[in-house]
Amino acid sequence: MWLIYALGGGWGHLTRAAALARAAVGVQVRIITNSPHATAVGAQLPEASLRIINPAASKQEARAIVEEELSAAPSRFIVDAFARGLGGELAELLPPVAAPKVLIHRDVNPRYAARIRDFAQAHYTLILAPGEGEAFPSAVRTAPWLVRSHAELPVSSRQGVFVCASGRPDEAAWYREAAAQVRRAGVPVRESSGEWPAIQHIAESAAVIGGGGYNTVYECQALGAPLIARPWPRQYDRQALRIARAGATPVDTPQQAAAAALEALARGPAQPPRPFPNGAQEAAALIARANVRKS
Repeated sequence: MWLIYALGGGWGHLTRAAALARAAVGVQVRIITNSPHATAVGAQLPEASLRIINPAASKQEARAIVEEELSAAPSRFIVDAFARGLGGELAELLPPVAAPKVLIHRDVNPRYAARIRDFAQAHYTLILAPGEGEAFPSAVRTAPWLVRSHAELPVSSRQGVFVCASGRPDEAAWYREAAAQVRRAGVPVRESSGEWPAIQHIAESAAVIGGGGYNTVYECQALGAPLIARPWPRQYDRQALRIARAGATPVDTPQQAAAAALEALARGPAQPPRPFPNGAQEAAALIARANVRKS
């Protein structure tokens, strides 16, 4: 059994864990998550079982659950982004784990990366960079991890604008106003309302308005969908940098977002998504082969 530590809230950690679980064919996968979206994701993810921690749980409660799951002696222990754990609990829980330990190292704030670099290099068997992440020269880079592969996505014509409001609740009004601005121009708009996975809607849309989070940026990049993105402030995630590297269009206001989306549509009809690599499949193979314990 592979145990994936995907604490951190939101969609990013959990969706990467889901992508890996789907790629790990023939392997039993267990995901620990405190995402508020966990129940919705779990209902559509037969490839894994979820241990859901209440987002309001204390550090002590979360630690007890992680310790309990580790007591089942997983054959692989995979940690998304936070090498020492979201609350620092893995500093004590990780060293005794006999199984190969894998860190998923997406791009994080350099100050945080500097704090965890020595610990990660000492205690993890394998460090994977899922399309991004530069703090560890020894990390094995793969293509971005996607929860759906090309053959699973619709091939119908791509029309209208998809507004992917995948951020925090207090950011929802910005997306609603952007959607309203596009509608006033007579363009069909599809707004997200918690559906998962969003990549299916991106595949059907001619342009996307969203944030600079991991899933939104790399799903649009893989599908060749023009992304108009607001870089939201986050403690660890550098959204502005990700948006710039992906060649997406950065905006600040809903009005700017709507204008950029209309401009993207005016450039001509969207082409059907081309085949793209899914780094989760390569990552699953690398994890399956990891068998050297570091201490």
